[in-house]
Amino acid sequence: MNRLFLFAACLLLSLLVYTCGSTNTQQFEGPFFDLAGYMQQEIESLQQEEVELEKTITLNGETETQRISDINYEQELLLFRNADINKPAWIEKYELSTEELPEEQIRMTYTATDSTLMTQLLVVIQQDEEVAAIRIIRKTGSVLSKGRQELIYLPRELYSIEAKQEGRVGGHLNSLIEGRFLP
Repeated sequence: MNRLFLFAACLLLSLLVYTCGSTNTQQFEGPFFDLAGYMQQEIESLQQEEVELEKTITLNGETETQRISDINYEQELLLFRNADINKPAWIEKYELSTEELPEEQIRMTYTATDSTLMTQLLVVIQQDEEVAAIRIIRKTGSVLSKGRQELIYLPRELYSIEAKQEGRVGGHLNSLIEGRFLP
């Protein structure tokens, strides 16, 4: 089963390389929720507190779970940081809708108006001005495949990355990576 973890790690690394592109080190404080800044704070906090992780990987129906104590949260949560939509060129490319929910929660939904953008949907739920949940829909792919990722982040509880990839030449890949933060 360790081969499954190794394969999933290689898959995640290739997704990161493909979806990251070049990173801009210049700070931009845009009009949208600062996902990159928020995730960086979470990463620093998790690493400083040395939070352990129970990680479950399911790849095309085959599942493996491991408890990990020495985790690099910078790498583990990089897809979330890279889904940030605060780029100067994208100011007009997302629509924001805000909704009040029960229990004094607010849902902010950012929807892409341009189908070529990778991050198609970003939903942030806040309660008492603290992030309670984040949901992201991203499209991925290349000339040979098309895909979709759904990312969920619940602070201090769990994160999940579900990816579905369809090969144009054949073959499908379905994966789910779920990490539960341990006290």
